[in-house]
Amino acid sequence: MALTKDSLWIQRSDLADFRDISSNIADAKVTIYIREAQTVEIRNFLGDETYTLMQSDYNGSEFGTQKWTDLWDGTDYTRDDGATIRFNGLGSACVYWSYARFLVGQQTNVSRFGVQSLQDDITEDLPAGSVRTRVNEARGMAIKYQKDAENF
Repeated sequence: MALTKDSLWIQRSDLADFRDISSNIADAKVTIYIREAQTVEIRNFLGDETYTLMQSDYNGSEFGTQKWTDLWDGTDYTRDDGATIRFNGLGSACVYWSYARFLVGQQTNVSRFGVQSLQDDITEDLPAGSVRTRVNEARGMAIKYQKDAENF
């Protein structure tokens, strides 16, 4: 599958810098949402050509070209009016897109018996409205960081 050949530009540990996710959740369970966010929202924002250029420049741990590093990881830059701006990087948007996708998928499991809500004796599911609110908040943060990348 071509999708799985793309290098991931963030890891689960990058999400932990922004939002707390239990260490009991396997990395693989989070990685699927990172992959989706990168190949859907980030690729859509960058466009196919830029996305492909960035994939080609990434060596598995970092970008080889400074402009891609600055775009992804952030940097300070000077606007035309002389103001210095702190840009946090498009990677921050990818974190929030991933987190929003993770929240949506977290309360369900697809088993041989169908789609089920995950519950146990200690905790209970948040109501769907609360989950939607948290997802919308995460998406809002992603859009904010994405807008900063657009300005950059």
